Amino acid sequence: MKMPTASWRRARPQTSVPASDDAQAALTWLTPDMITTWAALQEAPPAVAQAVAQLLPFGSRAALEDLQIIACDEPPDEAGHCRLEVTPFGYAVMAAAAERSKQDPKGLSNWVERFDRAVEPTRPV
Repeated sequence: MKMPTASWRRARPQTSVPASDDAQAALTWLTPDMITTWAALQEAPPAVAQAVAQLLPFGSRAALEDLQIIACDEPPDEAGHCRLEVTPFGYAVMAAAAERSKQDPKGLSNWVERFDRAVEPTRPV
């Protein structure tokens, strides 16, 4: 089945999602881990940010698409696949997340500490 090319982007549903010009408000819709992810991508090359977005679980990608943080860069193929890109608003959300991270570094998920605990060698009993 071929996807229609004229209207491949879904219409934005009427919800209480913040307008696309308010990056700070968009952070209220993201989980702490997602805020941490976007803050960490602030200095990353666009290709890295796009790869991270592509590798997120479907529910996370759908939420980011609904917030207009990411979008398909071209119509989906016949299987419904598309390459995701970070939108200009997505980069504004990254900057807002990075700013929040600078203001309260312990207020976000501490990935480094969690990583260190996860890779700690297990001790024999």
